[in-house]
Amino acid sequence: LYLMEQMQQFHKLYPAIQMKVHNYSTPDAIRALEAESVDVIFVTAETSRNLERAGWQTRLLKTCSDVLIAGPDQRKLAENSHSLKDLQSYSMVQLGANTSSYQAYSQFYLKHGLTMHVDIEVATADLILPMVEKNLGIGFLPLELAQTALQQGKVFQIPLRGEIPERGIYMIYKTGKEENQARKKFLDMLNFSKKSLEKFEKRDKI
Repeated sequence: LYLMEQMQQFHKLYPAIQMKVHNYSTPDAIRALEAESVDVIFVTAETSRNLERAGWQTRLLKTCSDVLIAGPDQRKLAENSHSLKDLQSYSMVQLGANTSSYQAYSQFYLKHGLTMHVDIEVATADLILPMVEKNLGIGFLPLELAQTALQQGKVFQIPLRGEIPERGIYMIYKTGKEENQARKKFLDMLNFSKKSLEKFEKRDKI
């Protein structure tokens, strides 16, 4: 979603260049880059610590904030703030255990002395929203993905007492090899947030 505008602009400027877009979990994306089956990957993580490799360039594109959402049948949850413990009786829709999102939220629950119980696992984040809309459970989702549905009243934000960890969207590609000109042209179009990058780089060094 974040890259759609850049991809649209790139396609208009270079219509002859073919693009292949894959929807991977973070671990699968890293493996694809290691195998050189992709030129560049975009992943989410709390910090860049576990993403860095020798010969790789890792850059923060932007930060993103997640929200906890509920469907129409649980709209009353939006009326008051809740602790994670208050919500453990509700079904949870979450990405699979092999994803960085699952690991991040497992740690989030552990910090509150709880274990996260997932009732419905989905392969990609874009599947969480329709599941929640159909009242199959509550779920965490980047605000950008949930914004339209929130405005339309299809889902409702659940206020949490505990602050949801902020994550970054990172771009990673290999260096030290012959420059891929198509990749270079695309990366040149991206607008990097220097302020967010400095903020996250300082946190990574703590």
